[in-house]
Amino acid sequence: MTVSALSASTENKSDTVSAVSDVSAVDTATTPESAAFESSAASDNQEADSVAGRNTTSMPRTPTLQTTDALTEIRVERQLKRLSDYFTDGSYWNHYDIDTTGMSDLEIATCVTDTPCAHSVNGYTYCNVYNGAMATVFPQYDYDTQCLGYASLISDLLFGTDAPVTEFYDFDSLRIGDHIRLVNNEHSMIVTDIDWDTDTITVTEANADYENCAISWGRTITRDELYSMESDVRFYTRYS
Repeated sequence: MTVSALSASTENKSDTVSAVSDVSAVDTATTPESAAFESSAASDNQEADSVAGRNTTSMPRTPTLQTTDALTEIRVERQLKRLSDYFTDGSYWNHYDIDTTGMSDLEIATCVTDTPCAHSVNGYTYCNVYNGAMATVFPQYDYDTQCLGYASLISDLLFGTDAPVTEFYDFDSLRIGDHIRLVNNEHSMIVTDIDWDTDTITVTEANADYENCAISWGRTITRDELYSMESDVRFYTRYS
């Protein structure tokens, strides 16, 4: 089983977002070890155009939960690339078969495995939970898990926990990194790309099948398709 876990602190806020670099792979059939994560403008610049992918021998570090001044979509796109190398397409956002004893809530929230949750069999025992900045927007949930928890985690890793959360309803105002919520269907996604020529968005999401907490990158949805899925679509941005 291949598992990833993040160790991060929200105490040391800075004006940079952590760069990603390779660390040794963590083989965690028993207890996962947390990687160390650094934040420096120098390393951010060095790695901006060259990010190592996750494979059987190495995995990238992920950004810490920190606030960055003057966030631009270009910078958010760069961070999304790093996150896609960590929360890989086809893996599962859970802590299945991981001994989480001694792990922080954030370390557990950033576990990734190659085993599906199988809610119909296991219930929600292995689902990751993340209560971040978006938790105040959804007070009806005691804890944010599955699609909402994943989208909230990605949003905070992109923008930091201190970034404001602003709700809006205009599709034409969407920006890369925004959170899409299908209210009645109870599903969340993060925008990773927008093609305005075809009114098509690309998203990352977890648990689209409401069963396995599979992580997905690359699903495309047109404006018409989005509104055919759900009558109550809401958007949340973290740009100030």
